Amino acid sequence: METVSPHKRVVVTGMGVIASLGHNVKDFWASLLAGKCGIDRISLFDPKDYACQIGAEVRGWDPTQHMDAKEVLALIEETYGLTNTTQAIKDALKEQNAAIVKLANEETLDDAEVAALTARIDKLHTI
Repeated sequence: METVSPHKRVVVTGMGVIASLGHNVKDFWASLLAGKCGIDRISLFDPKDYACQIGAEVRGWDPTQHMDAKEVLALIEETYGLTNTTQAIKDALKEQNAAIVKLANEETLDDAEVAALTARIDKLHTI
């Protein structure tokens, strides 16, 4: 079994989700807490010839709310992952922006440092 190098680490700073129980973290989490089940009879095709006719389909999700319609057509299989990534980055930026305000209020950073940090974060908004 391969050991993980201590120099290869991943840090998750934000979350995003597209699932049968919700199209964002807030709705997904609320569905989980409410004990909802995201599994139902498959509706994207007729499953009558298959032994298993149930699944956790993502219903009612519009990828054009998250990206250009032309991109959706070109990347139809990847739209869930791209949207999850976008949501995770936005979630991470929310916390970073809050940290910047906190740092600025405590005056541990000078104005130039806050401006530089904010500019770096604003660049991430374009991803």
